Amino acid sequence: MSATDGFLNTSTPRHKADQGSKQAFHDAEAALGDAMLLRDQRGGYTFVGDSSNISFLRTVRSLVRRVHGDCDFANDKSQQTMLEASPEKHTYWVHSREPCDLPEVTLNVARSQITSYCLATNCILDVFDETDLMSGLEAWIITPEARSAIPSPLYYLVLAIGEQTRPNGDDHMAYRLFDCGRHTAQRFMEEASVWTVRAYFLISMYMLNACRRNAAFMYLGTAVRAAYALGLHRKEVNYQFSKDEQRERERLWKVIRILDLFMGASLGRPPSTSESRITSGTEEDYSASTDLCYIFERILTDVYAKRTVSTTSLKSISTLHLEWASHFRRGMVTDRIDASEFMAGSDMPNISVVHLIEAYYWTIILLTRPFLTEAIITHANTARGARAQDACGVPTADGGSVTACVYAAVKTIDLLKRFLGVQSLPRRLPFVTNCLFVASLVLGFAHFGDLDQKFPLASHLEIAHRLLLQFTDDLLAQHNAHTIGYLRDVCSEYIAGRVSGRMHLHDQLVASTFGRMSMESQCEYIDQSTYCATPTTLSHGTLAGLGNQEDIDPTTPSAHVSLASALDMPEDSTTQIDVLSDPSPEWSTMPRTLCFDALFGDSPFFSTTLYDI
Repeated sequence: MSATDGFLNTSTPRHKADQGSKQAFHDAEAALGDAMLLRDQRGGYTFVGDSSNISFLRTVRSLVRRVHGDCDFANDKSQQTMLEASPEKHTYWVHSREPCDLPEVTLNVARSQITSYCLATNCILDVFDETDLMSGLEAWIITPEARSAIPSPLYYLVLAIGEQTRPNGDDHMAYRLFDCGRHTAQRFMEEASVWTVRAYFLISMYMLNACRRNAAFMYLGTAVRAAYALGLHRKEVNYQFSKDEQRERERLWKVIRILDLFMGASLGRPPSTSESRITSGTEEDYSASTDLCYIFERILTDVYAKRTVSTTSLKSISTLHLEWASHFRRGMVTDRIDASEFMAGSDMPNISVVHLIEAYYWTIILLTRPFLTEAIITHANTARGARAQDACGVPTADGGSVTACVYAAVKTIDLLKRFLGVQSLPRRLPFVTNCLFVASLVLGFAHFGDLDQKFPLASHLEIAHRLLLQFTDDLLAQHNAHTIGYLRDVCSEYIAGRVSGRMHLHDQLVASTFGRMSMESQCEYIDQSTYCATPTTLSHGTLAGLGNQEDIDPTTPSAHVSLASALDMPEDSTTQIDVLSDPSPEWSTMPRTLCFDALFGDSPFFSTTLYDI
C-alpha cells in the first residue's frame, strides 16, 4: 500500500507508515500544494483542489492568523470539513420494498413550480421552454404514465427543483418529487439518449441545490458519459440532424459544460469535458455561455492543472476575455438571454443576465488571485519590520492584476446587491451564492493589504454578508455567511488598529511642533529628530520589481517566484521602497513564470482590460 493510500484510509497515516513511506507521504503532500483532502460526515476523505473556494479560504485564514493572531475567523474549524447535507432518512422508492403512492401533484402548484424552476435555472439549464412544460402539464397530471413529449421522470425532476426554489416551497415535498423522478429515470440508464442526459443533469442540479455537491458531481459524470456516447461534444456530428435537433443537441452540450466547469472550478477538480468547437465571436451561432465556458476550461487546464503560469499563457487567456467582452451581447441572443435588467412586469432582477456576468467576473478573480495573494503576503511581511500604519496600499509591480482582482469582486457585489430585499427571490441560487462567497473572500483578504483606502471593501463585504444571510433555506449559504461574518469582524478590528497606530503617529508629529499637554507636567517637548518619515522597509524578493534586481532577472522568461518565500523571508533582507507613493496600476509585461508553491500557490494570474458591464 502506498503512502497516499494510507493517508486516504487511516486517520493518522504518519504514525503508521514506516520511514520510507513517511518520506513518500511528505513528497506527495508537498506535490498537492493547496489541494486538500477534507473529512466528510462519514469520516472519509474528499478531494478539493487549488481553484476551490475552501483552498482560497485556507490562504486567507492563514494570513489573518499571522497578521492579527487568534480570532474567531482564524480559529473557526467549520470549514475544515466538506459540508454536505445528510440525505433524507426515508428514500421512498430506492430503499423501500413496499409500493408507495405517487406524490400528489395539483395543476396550480405544478405551474408555480415550473415557473420557479425556469426562473432559478435561467441561463444554466436551458433545455426546456416554459411553454412546452406548461402545455403538456395538465395531461401529464391526469395520466402520469401516458406517453408525452416530456417523459414522466423529467416532469418529476423539474417540479422537484421548482419546489426547492420557490419562495413558499416545501423541502419534504421536493424530496418526494425528486425521489420519484430519480427512481423512474433508471429506465434511461441502460441506453444513452438525450433523455438520459437531461435526467442526470437535472438530478445533479437538485443535488447541488440540496448542498450535496459530491453527489451532484457524480451524477453529472453519468450525464457527461451519455453526452459523449451521443456525440454531443462534436458540432459536426450534431449537424447531421435536423435544424431543431441540432439546436437541442447544442443546448444540451452547453448545459453539460456549464455544470461541469462550475463544479470543477468551485471544488478544484479537473473538468470532465473539453471543447472542440470554435467559440470565438466570429461564428454565426456564437454563444456567450459556451465561449465563457471555454475561458473557464483554459484557466483550469492551462493554469491550475499545471500549477504554473507564464506571461505567454496569460496574454493568451486575457485575449479571450477581451474578445468575449466585445461580443457577449450578440451571444446572448443565441443563448436566449433577455438583456433587460429586470424580469418583464416585475421587480425581480433578470437572473439569466446575473448568472452570465457574475461568471465573467469570477474568471477574472480566479486568474488574478495569485497576484493579490503574493502582494498581500509581501505587504504583511513589510509590516513586521516597519510602520504598517504608514502604508496606503499594496506596493506591487503588477498593480494592474491586483486591481483587477479586487475590482472584479467589488463589481460582483454591485451586480448582486439588487437582490437585497427582493421578496419573491428563489430560495436557492447556488451559482449566485458561490460568487458571493468568492467575492467576499477577496474583499476581506484585500483589507490586509490596506486596499480599503482605494476600494469600498467594508461596505461591499457587509452587503455580501447580508445577501448570504438572505438565503435562509440554503445550508451552504448560511454556512458561508457564518464564515464571512467572522471575516467582516476581523477586518473591522484590523482597520481600527491601523487607525489607532496612525493617530499615535499624528500625536508624535503635533507634539514635536506644538508640544503635548500633560497633567503630570506643564509641557513636554519632543525632539523633532526623533520622528523621521523615512520610506517604509519592504521585505524583498517575491514580486518582480520589489526585491533586489539581482534576485529576479527581468530578462529571463523562466524567472520563478515563490509565494511561500514571502512568508519566510528574513526580516533583515530588505530593500528601500516608498510605499506611501501610489503607483499607477499598469499591467506588467515582464516575462516571468509564477510557480504555485505548496503553501500559498492556490490560483493563477493574468492581465486584462476591464469592461463596466
